[in-house]
Amino acid sequence: EGNLAGYGQTFIDAAAANGINAEYLLAHAILESGWGTSQLASGYAYDGKTAINGKTYAAGTYYNFFGIGAYDASPRSMAVQNGWNSVSAAISGAASWLSKWYINSATYKQNTLYKMRWDVNDVEQGDTPWHQYATGTGWATDIADVMAMIYKYTGVTPGYTYDLPSYR
Repeated sequence: EGNLAGYGQTFIDAAAANGINAEYLLAHAILESGWGTSQLASGYAYDGKTAINGKTYAAGTYYNFFGIGAYDASPRSMAVQNGWNSVSAAISGAASWLSKWYINSATYKQNTLYKMRWDVNDVEQGDTPWHQYATGTGWATDIADVMAMIYKYTGVTPGYTYDLPSYR
């Protein structure tokens, strides 16, 4: 629906290029963008004159389907800074960003929805948790529910790998 409609292959290609699950990537976009209908998913018109962190960028319409940058910066400025000036660029760029900073990050080791939400690695190291993708306590479960819906709709039987943290 919304601006996500017709971009299935883009999700598949972006996921494959970044070593992440396509159903997860789509479910994440669906959840964060209200099925591609949110304000960020509808596109943000940037004037090319307003400075973002002291720098200006090309004028145009920018998209953010994943809410990236909403924690302490404007998700609109994140889209502009990353050059997400088309739906395809926003999907592919976000897949790369998610892979680099979470899913395939050797530093943060947050390769599951649970770990993306609850900064387990920092807690295990005795540090203060801060590298959390979302603030909603049900975020991981909500994405998993949308993934289950996608699997059911497509008839794909997912293969599961479990990564269970243990605590003292």
